[in-house]
Amino acid sequence: VDNYAVPEGGQVYLHDKYLGTYTLLTQGTEYGFDITKEAGSQGDNRFELGLRTGATVAQAAGKLQVLMVPNPATSGVNISYTAPQAAATTVRLMTVEGVCVLTQELGPQQSGSINLTLDNLAAGVYMVEFTSGKDKVVQRLVKE
Repeated sequence: VDNYAVPEGGQVYLHDKYLGTYTLLTQGTEYGFDITKEAGSQGDNRFELGLRTGATVAQAAGKLQVLMVPNPATSGVNISYTAPQAAATTVRLMTVEGVCVLTQELGPQQSGSINLTLDNLAAGVYMVEFTSGKDKVVQRLVKE
């Protein structure tokens, strides 16, 4: 895209509705994806662009917001989060069978980011469970 303007402090995200992921778009960002026989992986309703500006969406909506970049990932994933209030924060990485392969306690946090190393994990699909107080977000992570 040439000559587009993002408001001061704004961020543009690509929402993959099939995978349920959000990818922050910055200069040089690449996003790989697969099209399968499943209807949700095809068509012009799979992706949408979103713009985050000014006050964080989480504070405005009162919900926990979690963003994993990149997804799919090879050696690591960065998880950024914003909660409506500071609370005990935990991230868990589980196989699709529900086996927990990593747990990290972050302490009482309202926002921040964490980088998870994936080098010791087999390729496949994992679930990332992010909990802050009583709020919980679960997202699918693909390890290539």
